[in-house]
Order: sequence, then structure tokens, then C-alpha cells
Amino acid sequence: MKKNEVLLIFCILMFGCNDSNNKIEKITVDYRNTVELELRRDIIFYNSDTMTIGFIHDFEIFNNRFYLTDYTDCKIHVFDTNMTHIKNSLGKGFGPGEFPSPPFLTKGPNSLFVYSVGKIGLQLVDSNFNTINTIESKSGFIENFAMDPLITENYIVANMYSIYPAVGINKGDISTAAILDISGKLKKAICFFDKEYEENSEFAYFAEHIEVFISNCFNNTALIFQSATTNFHQYNYEGDYLKTFNYVPRFYKVPAGISSSQIGQYNSLEEYYDKYCTKVTTFRKISFDQKNDLVLINYCTVKKERIYSKSWLDAENYLCIINSNYECIFDGIINGYLLGVNNRRIYVLVEESEEKIVINEYIIKRKQ
Repeated sequence: MKKNEVLLIFCILMFGCNDSNNKIEKITVDYRNTVELELRRDIIFYNSDTMTIGFIHDFEIFNNRFYLTDYTDCKIHVFDTNMTHIKNSLGKGFGPGEFPSPPFLTKGPNSLFVYSVGKIGLQLVDSNFNTINTIESKSGFIENFAMDPLITENYIVANMYSIYPAVGINKGDISTAAILDISGKLKKAICFFDKEYEENSEFAYFAEHIEVFISNCFNNTALIFQSATTNFHQYNYEGDYLKTFNYVPRFYKVPAGISSSQIGQYNSLEEYYDKYCTKVTTFRKISFDQKNDLVLINYCTVKKERIYSKSWLDAENYLCIINSNYECIFDGIINGYLLGVNNRRIYVLVEESEEKIVINEYIIKRKQ
């Protein structure tokens, strides 16, 4: 890439961002607790000599089928809703239909997209494994696509935080996300800086609490928020700011003023767990039920087992559900972690072993 092109991109990100702080419309979400989760069934897949799932890397529900990607062999597997295997993609590689790294899944308003990030760039395919596009990595835009971008037929809403951070240059203007067209061309940068982030951190704050989450949201919008805050910002797909809603989950906690340098001084994993993990809540996944206009947010507190196993099953997982009236209708503990949602049915992974995978299916049910 030519030097003047790099300079132009940097200037757009640094100075062409939306300044949502000047026109913020904040809605406070009330906790209503009007629904409950009713367990409908256990969905079990048994590994065998002919078919084995090593480790679920990502999961989505589309057209009444389960799509999951396997971290161990970089394959996409397609199942019916009873976990009967239908088909899978080719494994790890650089050839047609292969993925150089474990692929991710993201669901747009009308489509399911599969993407994989490697040295060649972003490889984007549809739900039938047909290649849509490859965005070359030389632009630098796709380095952090693993942070769950939102992909539609025409736009990509991508996390730009770690590419061109403005923290330390200008506290009031942090490059957070960007709108790209489907070819990877930059359309608009999105910038905001939440005061909660400043209050809850020194600017070397632990990485998992400054990452940016992106999801579909109500009325065909994009939801963007920083993990160290509880402000959820809505934008349209053109990158125009619409509004912000704030909800502090019932079990949410982030300590003030803990920096990465402090964390690095812990003498053992046990000390790291006792002095840090027990005081921190981490956002893990956000899903959107398009048919019912529900945002589902999975957040968790790490248990001691998690620092050894690296499995999200070894965490205290919570789920909050927010409707389009900006009411939290559920906020409680779940057994396992959220995989996805489809038409008021929630799918939670509760067991992942060499023998089997067990998924619980819940229905969102109004309290009597």
C-alpha cells in the first residue's frame, strides 16, 4: 500500500469518526424479570470413529440448522436441530473450500456468513460454503475480525479498536469500529469514548475489558459496545449514530483502576484468580433474536477451574435478555454458556468431552 493511502486511512479513522458524545441519547434499561427459561430438551451428539467434534469454536442457527465450527480441524459442520450430521466443509488448508484457521460464523439479517482470518486476509463464504469474497490483509482492516464482526449483504461492521487506537493520543476520541463495504473498502469510522471506561480503568487495562462487541440489534441496526462499560450504542449500517441504552447486569462487576502492569505482577495463577478474577465480570457473547427483537448477552465470572482449562464451561455464566422496549426481561445464572438463539429458543452448551457434546434447548416463556 502506498504511503499516501496509509496516511489517508489513518486520518479518516482519527478525524473522520462520529462523535457520539456530543449527541448522545441515553435510555436507561429497567429490570422487569417478566420471563423465565424453560428447559425443553437435551440435544446430544456422541463422538465416534467416523465422526468427531473436537472443540466448538463458533456456533449459529440458520434455516433450522445448526452450524458449528471445529477448532481442531478447521471444519464447518452442519446438523439438523436433533444433531444429526448433514454435511461438513473441507479441513485446514489454503485450497478451495479450505480454511487456514478455525472459521467463525456471523448471522446477518437474512444470511449466514462464514469467515476465516489468515495471512491472505478475510475469506468470506456463504452457508453453502460458496466463496463470496476474499479481502486482502494488506489494508490492515481485517487483523481483528475475529472479534465477531457484523456482516450483511452490503456492509461489514468491524472492530477497529486494536488497529488504530486513539487512547494516549486523544482521550476524547477512540477509534472503535468501522463500516466497510462487502469488498473491504472503508466507508466510515465509528468513534466513541465512554466515561465508564475511563473510571473503571487505567489505560493499560486488561485487554479482555477493552475489546469491542458488535451485534445485530433492534430495527435493523448495529449494536456496538466496549466490554469495560455498560453503554450499548446503536448505529445504522451507514455508520450513523442513533441512540444509546444503558443496562448494568445484576451480577456485573469491574474493579476500578486495575492495569495490566498490576496484573502482570501476580506471583501465581492462584493469586491472579483471588485478586483479579473473582472481582471481574467478562462479556462473552451477544446474540440477537431477529424474529422477536431480543438482545441476549452472555456474561460471566471466571471460576478457578477456568484459569487452567481455558473452557468457558468453567465459568459462572449469566444471561440477560433485553427487548425492543428497552426492558431487561431476564437476568440470571445459566448452566453452561450461550451458543445462540432462534425464535425464542436458546441453545446452551453444557458438556463438551471426548465422548459427547450436550446442548440444552430452552424456551423463553412469560411468567404466569
